[in-house]
Amino acid sequence: MKQKRVKGWILVGVKFSTMLVALSIISCSSPGTNKEVTVTSPPETTIVTSPSVTNKITVTVPSTETPPETVTPGTLVASDWWKLTGSLYLLTSQGTSGSGNYLQSVGVKAGLLGGGMYYIFSRLSTYWSGIQQANTIILFNASAESVMNISDWPTQYREVCPFTTEELTGINLPFALLKRDNNGLIRAIVVATSDGELTSFLSVMKDQQVPVNVAWTLSYSIIAAGKGGVTALNKKIEISDTNFCVAYPEGYDTDASNMLTWANQVAGKLQNWFPDLFVVIGSRLTIEIASTGDPSHASADPTRPSISFVAPSVAAKASSYYDADWYAGNIAHEIGHVILDRYRKLFGGYQRADCPNWFDEGFGEYLRLLVIGEQKFNEKYGRYKSEIPAIIANGTSGISDVYAGGAWVLRFMGAAFGTKTVIAVTTSTQGTFWGAVTEKTNLTQAQFEEQLKLWLKTIPP
Repeated sequence: MKQKRVKGWILVGVKFSTMLVALSIISCSSPGTNKEVTVTSPPETTIVTSPSVTNKITVTVPSTETPPETVTPGTLVASDWWKLTGSLYLLTSQGTSGSGNYLQSVGVKAGLLGGGMYYIFSRLSTYWSGIQQANTIILFNASAESVMNISDWPTQYREVCPFTTEELTGINLPFALLKRDNNGLIRAIVVATSDGELTSFLSVMKDQQVPVNVAWTLSYSIIAAGKGGVTALNKKIEISDTNFCVAYPEGYDTDASNMLTWANQVAGKLQNWFPDLFVVIGSRLTIEIASTGDPSHASADPTRPSISFVAPSVAAKASSYYDADWYAGNIAHEIGHVILDRYRKLFGGYQRADCPNWFDEGFGEYLRLLVIGEQKFNEKYGRYKSEIPAIIANGTSGISDVYAGGAWVLRFMGAAFGTKTVIAVTTSTQGTFWGAVTEKTNLTQAQFEEQLKLWLKTIPP
């Protein structure tokens, strides 16, 4: 194949008023091992041209040789290239609200599932048919969520995430890595330290072909000076007590102190119903605080165990809605995911993954209600009433918003049978979720849903 130089420019990342940024595609590998080599570019590559800026597409071959100084350049022929085309699904981590919506803003249609890895994990079964048949790109903001969460990707859905944490953590940030599955579909991941960087990678993939099976990054011939970097973003400070450890970026001491206080207040209330709370959790619970991201998104990782949030001071700048009550309720909600996961592993039978999504999220919402109280819950989540007509018409199969619908079903269960029964469903040894409900309420699924509908009809509009 003929080697060629490619001319072009792409304006990405930081917005400049009078400046164009010249871009190169290079590869990145483990720290200190980058080596620049010429790449054979595909004949069909097209890039927006500029008469004033010239670029060469280059790739650095990832290397595991040590020491890095002994690595010598070599020629790489990239035999597979891809440009963003065809059916596409974006799977997004926390801190990706801008990049997640970028393609839609430039007229590219794509499915979107995200807000955090564990939210994705809980929804993969619902959207699997569409995801499996589309090209997929995982957008991961490493400053908002731990890359180690990738290791918990459900085994049955691994085909859209054929990456290991060992593979990903050995590559310099930011980077993109594309693989092609047996059906010819692209399985890609982009890992960066900001939402803007992720958007830049999508912009490149939209406008030109990029290598497959080679980890690559973006390099600029002109770059604006800025504060921080990978080291600063990754540096976390910790404060802790007997029950919680708060990990937070430098400069967010007040946020960390508030979160530790709120978490202990929440735990004290939950222990009225879960006296074995920290025995079940099994270790000190880590609270991860991010300095960027969508404040409405929080997540839980029962395996670590940890729960994650955007810093309260950052959220408060977005809206006064994110107040102390919101954080207390969400701490309770995310702890609910940890409790449910741990109980199901402890008691056997059906697992958390076997629960309807509305029960998984509804259990968290029920704990939120227990902690902040019914009056504050109703004031803050009055919009949940919009879900009632669909449940009355179609039962639990009519639930479209699993948070709102789940909250109503769990509130019914608590009102009709008591909080102890709600908890008993989570600790049942039955092999199926509905088997557990029947065991603890003495109602079949059909009977349960009929009583649910009757109860919802008593809720004022």
